[in-house]
Amino acid sequence: MVAQLLGAGAAALCLKAVFGHSLLAGVTRVHMGVSLYNAFFIEGVMTFILIMSILTTRNPAIISIAVFLDAFIGGPLTGASMNPARSFGPALAMGYWDNQWLYWAAPLSGGLVAVACCQLFMPQLKSPSPE
Repeated sequence: MVAQLLGAGAAALCLKAVFGHSLLAGVTRVHMGVSLYNAFFIEGVMTFILIMSILTTRNPAIISIAVFLDAFIGGPLTGASMNPARSFGPALAMGYWDNQWLYWAAPLSGGLVAVACCQLFMPQLKSPSPE
C-alpha cells in the first residue's frame, strides 16, 4: 500500500513538472451535477466490478475490459479512481483535496463487498485448506 501511494505521488509530481497545472495532473473530482451520494455509489460499483473480475476470472483481458468500461462510464462522472492511491497521488501533487475521503471510502467499500460476495456465493474460490 505504501509503495502504491509513493508511486502515485511520484507519477503525479512528474506530470505536474512536465505539464504544470494545465492538466491538473490527473486529479479525480466529482463533476457538476453528480451528488456525493451518487459519486460514492458510482465509485463503489466500479471498484466492485473490477475486484469481481479479478477474483472470479484472473484473466488479464477480462480485467482490462472491466477497467476500460469503468473508466469509460465513470470517468466523466467521478474520475473513475477505483484505487485510493490513484486519487491520492494527484491530490498530493496538486494540493486538491476536495472529497478525498470519497476516493478512499468508496473503493474500499466496493472491494469489501466484492470479497464478501465471492466468499458467500462462490465458495469454490476460497483458498484450499492445507491437509
